[in-house]
Amino acid sequence: MNHQYRSSTAHYVESVPAPAAETLHDPEEVLSILFDPIRRGPLYPYYNRLRELDPVYNTRHEALHGGRPCWVLTSYRAGYEAFTHPSMTSDGRTVMAYDSGEGGKRFLNIMKRVLLFLEPTDHARVRKMVSKTFMRRNVEEFRPFVAETIDYLLDNMEREGCADIVSDYANPLPITMIFRIFGMPLEDLPLIERWMKDFARRGELGKISPEVEHGGEEAAKGFSDYFRKQIADRRARPRDDVISTFVQARDDDGNHLTDDELIAMCVLIFMAGHESTSNMIAFNTFSLLRNPDQLRLLQGNPGIIEDGIDELIRYDASVHVAQRVGLKDVVVAGREIPAGEPCLIMQGAANHDPEQYDRPDRLDLTRGKVQHLVFGLGSHSCLGNQLAKLELRLAIPALVQRFPGIYLTVPQSDVRSCNTGLLLRHLKDLPVSW
Repeated sequence: MNHQYRSSTAHYVESVPAPAAETLHDPEEVLSILFDPIRRGPLYPYYNRLRELDPVYNTRHEALHGGRPCWVLTSYRAGYEAFTHPSMTSDGRTVMAYDSGEGGKRFLNIMKRVLLFLEPTDHARVRKMVSKTFMRRNVEEFRPFVAETIDYLLDNMEREGCADIVSDYANPLPITMIFRIFGMPLEDLPLIERWMKDFARRGELGKISPEVEHGGEEAAKGFSDYFRKQIADRRARPRDDVISTFVQARDDDGNHLTDDELIAMCVLIFMAGHESTSNMIAFNTFSLLRNPDQLRLLQGNPGIIEDGIDELIRYDASVHVAQRVGLKDVVVAGREIPAGEPCLIMQGAANHDPEQYDRPDRLDLTRGKVQHLVFGLGSHSCLGNQLAKLELRLAIPALVQRFPGIYLTVPQSDVRSCNTGLLLRHLKDLPVSW
């Protein structure tokens, strides 16, 4: 591996003070803070306050689904039941949250074909054809690639004597992995990463600027043109890579995935497999640095990561929002939700619900098996969660074992989140030394 990784410029928004969460009594005001990147600060106090006020809240907030009725779920029970209810799905009705009109057609057309938003019959067909690639026994085949990439990055960091975990470790690890398993040339990495950043910004819930809409359209066009060529190449000359596996996939009737479905699947894997995983590596590392007792525990017993990774993910993850909608009227946490009205499952809030977890604001790697909601549950659970967990289980212990004296080189308060959205949260940087 002789490439040099360069992270593209991300867009960060400085937050301004908002009223203390405990002083708020109107759920609409809490929502206005949570979905406003200018006012948003620490998330969990506002999650907790919204849960206290109404854990299954019906709103017409203008930033959510254009002011149409939707539900905001902040308790673990509500989130769990929405994810697992057989009549709850994620289909074309939820994708319309991203409809910005004629100027955003390319982005919306890709999103309509993403696995998360397919109609039930198409979802079952596509998921079945691609799921074998991401079953745990197949994901284990990627372990040597992950370990090799980790060693390469840690060697570079060790030579420097200090590092930014975000740009030097968290970002390059998952995207390098995806390039390798997709069989794509690493020289294309900066181009793909730029499209991912613009696509991710466009995919946030709430109002978007013309600049963000334009960036999303350019990213959608770039992805479509690029992956269409990759697909045509694999169809003509199959290789031992994931794209070839998807191209060759067939259902029981011999049907294959269309080019548009294949493009959407490739975009989904890059967005989920890189953006969310890289952010989780950064957040997991920051969580340990803020909790030195748990850092020392992991350094002394690396095997604790097998179950402990789910506690790290629960404690502070990169993904905080998911959507579902009922095919018919459903009851969630004792509340009846009419068919067709979207639900926003606030996973970050649910994962800190004191009704589900003892002292939820405490990181405790000894909790044992933790069932969090970050990857979803049921038929729409994250297809790549096993690959993400494999990378996290290897990346976090390897980092803290290689650098036993690792510490933040700035005050904790100076470590800032990218506050452009809740769907995919970022850390701006995480400077460390050892």
